[in-house]
Amino acid sequence: MQPRLPTSLQWTPFPQEFSDKILQVFRENFAAQAAQGEFFIDGRIYPQEILVRIGYLPKGRLRQVNFEASMEYSMEKGDEKSEAQPAQKAIYASVDVLGSVLEEYFASEDADDIEFPLRWQAYDFEGAIVWLQHSTVNTHLEAEADKWLRADDAKALVYGEDLGDDALARAIIDTELAQDVQKEIRANLSKAPKIQ
Repeated sequence: MQPRLPTSLQWTPFPQEFSDKILQVFRENFAAQAAQGEFFIDGRIYPQEILVRIGYLPKGRLRQVNFEASMEYSMEKGDEKSEAQPAQKAIYASVDVLGSVLEEYFASEDADDIEFPLRWQAYDFEGAIVWLQHSTVNTHLEAEADKWLRADDAKALVYGEDLGDDALARAIIDTELAQDVQKEIRANLSKAPKIQ
């Protein structure tokens, strides 16, 4: 799941019990579909963005349908004209919007004929801006790939990497190699033709 904002680098997952409650609500509201498949939720809290994905995988299928919502939020009270919402309000609004989208998807005779946005697209939801996109990432397959690629199985509280401004400050410098390179450069400079 990729954030919409380029500044969204570090994130914290929704607490598991909160995610479980959201899943329970979807299973109850879409009981017929829950009996024929499985619902998934992935929620992330970035410093300025709430990102929520609701997925549904019918039994016996690999193609999972996912709807993702992104909303900006602010911990500060400020300009009412801003599209930023308080975090809790943004989470609940995102879940409400995703519930409406799933309802439309399940109510359709041929859900493949409905054009859901494949890239972030803004929608007005009760005066707030919610960004939506659709994907077909299979949660089970993605989790298995992550297991294979993850070197450290420890659970972190914050995910992502703060890249900082200066990559050289994070580099590991081999002083012997640096000295050898410096000697080679000086030796080659003395052999270079002089510019007149």
